Amino acid sequence: MRLRALVAVLLCTGIASAAPPGKAAPPPPPASAVEPVPAWPPPAAPRAVDAARAGAEWNEANALAPWPVSASIAFGRIAQNPMHPSHGAAVARLGALARELGNAATLERFFTGVQEATLQQQAESGAVLLLAARNRYDQRLFDDAVRFAAKVDRREPEYPAAQLLASAANVQLRRGVPAVQAAQRALQWTDEAPPSRDRAWLRDVALLAIARIHGAAAVRLDENDLPVVSALHLSAAVKFYEKVEPTSALFSDAARELAWSFALAGDHVRASGLGRWLSSAAASSPYAVDGDAVRAASALAYCDVETARLATRQLRARATALQARLGALVTATTRDDAWLALVATAREGRLEPDVTIEIGRADRGLARRLQYLARIDAEARVAPPGALAVERARVVAEIAAAVRGRVTDTLANLAARLEDARRLEGAAASTVDAQEAAMMNLRPRDRELDPWANRLPFTAPRYESALFQVPMRFSCAR
Repeated sequence: MRLRALVAVLLCTGIASAAPPGKAAPPPPPASAVEPVPAWPPPAAPRAVDAARAGAEWNEANALAPWPVSASIAFGRIAQNPMHPSHGAAVARLGALARELGNAATLERFFTGVQEATLQQQAESGAVLLLAARNRYDQRLFDDAVRFAAKVDRREPEYPAAQLLASAANVQLRRGVPAVQAAQRALQWTDEAPPSRDRAWLRDVALLAIARIHGAAAVRLDENDLPVVSALHLSAAVKFYEKVEPTSALFSDAARELAWSFALAGDHVRASGLGRWLSSAAASSPYAVDGDAVRAASALAYCDVETARLATRQLRARATALQARLGALVTATTRDDAWLALVATAREGRLEPDVTIEIGRADRGLARRLQYLARIDAEARVAPPGALAVERARVVAEIAAAVRGRVTDTLANLAARLEDARRLEGAAASTVDAQEAAMMNLRPRDRELDPWANRLPFTAPRYESALFQVPMRFSCAR
C-alpha cells in the first residue's frame, strides 16, 4: 500500500513582513477583537482645577501612601486630568506604585488622558513607559505601543515585558520580522539575567512567541491555492518549540503545537509520539483531545487505520464528556462572584480535574490577579473608606471574564473537535476503500496565554483566529 499524503498547516495569522508572498490573507478579526478596551473608570473630560482644590487632592493622595491600592486610585484620578497642576507628578507616582503593586494592578487604565509631553518628561522611567505602552495597546494604537515600549532602557526591570509587548503589537500590525526581533531581545535578556522564577517564565514565553511567529510564516498558498511549506520557517519554529522548559506551565501548549509542526514536516512518528504524550499526561484536559486528534491524523498519514480509529473514538469520548461538564458549569455559574468562588475551589483541588481545565492552577496571570485581590481585601480592613469597593468589583469582574472566556473558548474548540472526529472517521473509511478523503480542517485550540487583551502580565502574542488550521488530503493506493 502506497501513501500519498499532503499535510499542510495553514496559520491564519498571516504576518505580512515575515510570510513569503502569496495569495493567503489573514481573516478579519471578529468585531469583539477590534473594539478598544475601555478604561475603568472612564476618564472624565479634562477640566481646569483651582489651586486650592488641586492641593487638597494632591494632599489626599499623599496621605494614602501607606495603602498602595488606595493611593494608586487617588493618583490615577489626578493623572487622568492633563489640566491638573500635579498631573506630571501623579504620573511619576503611578510608575512607582506599579513596581510596588505589580502588573496585576493594571494602572495603565489611568494613562488614557496622559499626554505625549508628560510622557516625554518621564522618559527615564521604565515603569511609566511600560504603562503607557500597555494603555496604547489596549486602545489598539499598536504603533504607539511599539514606540513607547522601545524607549524602555535595557537596564530597567520592565525591559523584557516591554519587548514582549512590542512583539505582540507588531504581530497585530502583521510585522513578522520586528515581532521576532523584539521577542529575541526579551529572550537575550533572560539569558543574561540572574536565575529567578520570573526569568524562567519570561524565557518560555519568548520562546513560544518566536516559534509561533515563524510558524505563521511557514505556509503560503501558491497561484493554484495549494499550500507551499517553507522549510526554513518550519525548522525555526520546531527549534524554538523544543527549547521550552518541560517543567514549564507552557510546555503543554508548546508540545501540542510542536506535534502539528512535526506533522507538517512529514515526521508523523514524532507527531504521533507527542500526541500520545498529550493524551496520557493531560488525560482529563482539552490537551488530551488535541493529542487524540494529532494521533489520529498522523496514523492516517501512514495508513494505520486501526490506530486512527482508536484515537478518533477516544477523541469523541473525551470531547463529549468534557463538553457536557463544562456546558453545565457555564449554565450554573452566572454571577462574577460565583466564578471567583469556582476559581478558589479549583485552585484548592476540590473539583474534578477535567472541570478544572485552565481555571487557574497553572495560570500565572490569574494567580497574580488573585494575589492583588487578596491585597485589596487586606487593605480594606485598615485603610480609610474610599474607592476600594469599586476596585474590588473591577478586579472580580476581570477574573470572571477571563475564566468565563477561557471556558467558552474551550467549549467552542470541543465542538470543532467533534466535527473533526466525524471527518476523521470519514477519512479512515475512505482510506480503507482506497479513495481520496475529503479535506479535513483540524484546528488545535487557540489558547490565549495570559492575553494582553485581558491586561494580564507576560503574554505571548495573541492571535485573533485559530492558531492552526490543518487541511489534510489522504489517499492510500493498493
